[in-house]
Amino acid sequence: MSAGVRGGLVTRAVWLVALWALPGGVGGQTATVPNEPSRGMSWTAVGVSAAVFAVSLPLDESIRSWVQGDPRQGSTVLRRGTDLLTPWGSWAPIVVGAGLLGAAEALDRPKLADAVWHTGEGTVAASAIAFVLKVAVHRTRPYDAPDDPGTFFEGPLFPTKSSRQSFPSGHSAVAFGLAAAASEEAGIHWPGHARRVSIALYGMATGVAFARIYRDVHWTSDVVAGAALGMLVSRAVVARAHPGGSAEAGPPPLSVMLLPAGRAWVGYRLALP
Repeated sequence: MSAGVRGGLVTRAVWLVALWALPGGVGGQTATVPNEPSRGMSWTAVGVSAAVFAVSLPLDESIRSWVQGDPRQGSTVLRRGTDLLTPWGSWAPIVVGAGLLGAAEALDRPKLADAVWHTGEGTVAASAIAFVLKVAVHRTRPYDAPDDPGTFFEGPLFPTKSSRQSFPSGHSAVAFGLAAAASEEAGIHWPGHARRVSIALYGMATGVAFARIYRDVHWTSDVVAGAALGMLVSRAVVARAHPGGSAEAGPPPLSVMLLPAGRAWVGYRLALP
């Protein structure tokens, strides 16, 4: 078994254990704090995202050439920095989120449990949609077609090779989905800290997106699409979980979770009273 396959299995195992082993749920818990309405998804945001993606497409090849140049690729700081940031688009949110959720429930912190749970739902939903798009669009990754960024819909309809799953960037969808959902939840539960949370997490997500271009596994338009997908989907999930920005909310009795960082696995977690 290859290292990549082993890593994917470990990631899924950690997520499933976190979902099923944690006691109870956050349903029925109430957090009465001042809040700001969750903005959710808007057609304006969709339009702006589409426009930015359209602008990025013709720049794919030139941006790749610049990033892959010797000064950038020879930088120890950039290489080490991208190594540290990349996990935040795959397994790191799973491990950290599971730990926070377990601690929140063990310490009876309903606001934290609610925020972590809905942030996870938004992030996972974005990751699942990104995976479906990957196998439907089957765009070739830049390391396989460095001079041809327009290789969409080539090869088998549902490719199993990672080299044909470039669009959109799943890491960017996870990182920006995490940033958007956590920022929305912070605005609902801890409005005084929301700005700092947003700056930190969106900065991290931007670093993850750059890391995917730096490692030559995604075109710029891939990470733009992944970032937009992550933000739009996760904000919509949080808005649905907190209608009108209400802090009095929890997960539905049964949640379907599609795992990020690999194949689409389905897990169930009952929110027990």
